[in-house]
Amino acid sequence: MQENYELVQRGFRILVASMSSYIGQMLHRIYKDNWWDRVCLMLNDQRDLPDYGDYGDLVDSLDVANCLRIITRMWRDDFSALLPRNCLTWANELMGLRNSVAHSGQQDLDQPMAERGLDTMALLCAEIDPEGADEIREIYREVRSRANEAVRPTMIVRGAEQPKSDSKRGALQEGSLLKLVGTDTVQKTTLTRKVTYAGKTVVYPVYKVRLDALYYNDQNDRISTWITQYESENGKDSLSELNTDIYNRIIENFICDSNPEAIRKTEKNIMLVGQREPGVTLADGRIVDGNRRYTCLRRIQRTTTKPVYFETVLMDMDIREDKKQIKLLELAIQHGEEKKVDYDVIDFAIGTYRDVVQTELLTIKEYAASTNEQLANVKKRIEIAEVICEFLEYIGLPEQYHVAREYQVYSLFQEMLPLLRSLEENEKTELKRIAFNNVLMKAIPD
Repeated sequence: MQENYELVQRGFRILVASMSSYIGQMLHRIYKDNWWDRVCLMLNDQRDLPDYGDYGDLVDSLDVANCLRIITRMWRDDFSALLPRNCLTWANELMGLRNSVAHSGQQDLDQPMAERGLDTMALLCAEIDPEGADEIREIYREVRSRANEAVRPTMIVRGAEQPKSDSKRGALQEGSLLKLVGTDTVQKTTLTRKVTYAGKTVVYPVYKVRLDALYYNDQNDRISTWITQYESENGKDSLSELNTDIYNRIIENFICDSNPEAIRKTEKNIMLVGQREPGVTLADGRIVDGNRRYTCLRRIQRTTTKPVYFETVLMDMDIREDKKQIKLLELAIQHGEEKKVDYDVIDFAIGTYRDVVQTELLTIKEYAASTNEQLANVKKRIEIAEVICEFLEYIGLPEQYHVAREYQVYSLFQEMLPLLRSLEENEKTELKRIAFNNVLMKAIPD
């Protein structure tokens, strides 16, 4: 039986009808009668295209793979002005799904891939043909209902006992992954991980969790400047208004863009030896530690028909009620352990500034103790962050921290600190004014 395969193929048939019509209309509007010449130029490595023909015949000759190729290859020059940037991400993802479908043989597509693929088709189609998107969503609901009705045998794994909840709000009742242990979504393993939290070290069991049951931590300091950039372009709290799937895709792009080389290395390593270090996840699915590993696993999932899981401990805590303890835990894991996370210096400085100065979530001593740093180093980083904030105020872009990242001002402001400490207030103001103006004119390379 290839039920998921057939349903995904139905989705592709709807999508290609919508995409080919849209592509023909848009390119004809841009290139007039030369639109097909432009298509052939962009698809010169494809041998199955006609050289000429009536408009309708040419549009009908485009299969789903070539429609996706046209979107991705002509994105910069043509479609970036017509469609939201997410469409490029979705097109690339669907090309991977199409390749998996084309080479699936007699095997059916696994449930997570079928669900995600149809959801992505609907998202892309909604931007060009809302009616077609509704049809694809009907197919998605059909796939999803089959998953809910299926009875899966489960294997009982004993391993370590799950510690009781220490959260101020008590055990999570609704939406807890711990209530799904033993299902296809959450599977207990015999692995364990020690976690130090609230002054005590506890052994937690490690679970394998389906990727679509998890979501990124938007309070991760590594992407703090990327978050401010997105909110400056789309409105404050705009991320929180998105559904989980789109939210995850956007933050995945942030993490990839923030350090593409690290992503490539981690992904290659996971493909060779698997995920070696379990993550730390809250019971509602928020990943506190392991966002990069989760990103790589998401990318790997798109290249295979086999289900991919994230190995992680599950901690029954609340991001609001237990915010301080979760932040201390995150800092200890990502900065205090032997292998420190490679943060961008601006993201690290702004994260420190927010936690100690803006929100007053932590004292400077608590922060230094959690990251295993000297107090003087934390104070220095906060001083630099304060100069960054002054710079952003000076140019009329307060709290737009991504601008500081783009200008790469950290080392300049770091070098200024000793001199600023020795000057009178009016001299400090003048030095900053000169430095800020030079940054704007790009007269001083970082």
